[in-house]
Amino acid sequence: MAAGALLLIVAGLPILLVGWMMWSNDRVGEFRDAATAELPGLSVTLERRFAHPFLAEYYRSLTVKQAGGGEARLDIGMDTGGLTRVGVCRSGTGSILVHDALGTTEAATGTTAPLLARRPALKEKCPAFLGSFDVDAKHDLAFTPAMPTLKDGHRP
Repeated sequence: MAAGALLLIVAGLPILLVGWMMWSNDRVGEFRDAATAELPGLSVTLERRFAHPFLAEYYRSLTVKQAGGGEARLDIGMDTGGLTRVGVCRSGTGSILVHDALGTTEAATGTTAPLLARRPALKEKCPAFLGSFDVDAKHDLAFTPAMPTLKDGHRP
């Protein structure tokens, strides 16, 4: 009796696993989550879409909307694990820099729409850290703005 139940479980597991993989394969490319950073003159949205049927791997894209202007979108590579944290800062020239482990995306305001450029080797210092995208306690994407720092005992 016990051997028959064990055989049923061992034979049924592969069928359940294959069925689950076939069902979950439909989610590849589907929206997972997004978070938006509202910055002066721009809003920056990081979006994740499922890249694997059951692993936590995601396609990532960045959308920048300019106040009173257009928008630009750019795929910024796949998060295969450990690439969720993405820092956002303002460069010395006023561009927004979005840093992750794979490179830096520069968003510069334009006349009709922001310009987005992926620069894998760009290592510009971040003079004004604005915040970062990361997952929250529920594993959903969120933007956390930078905390104001004290300079000479005064808040900026």
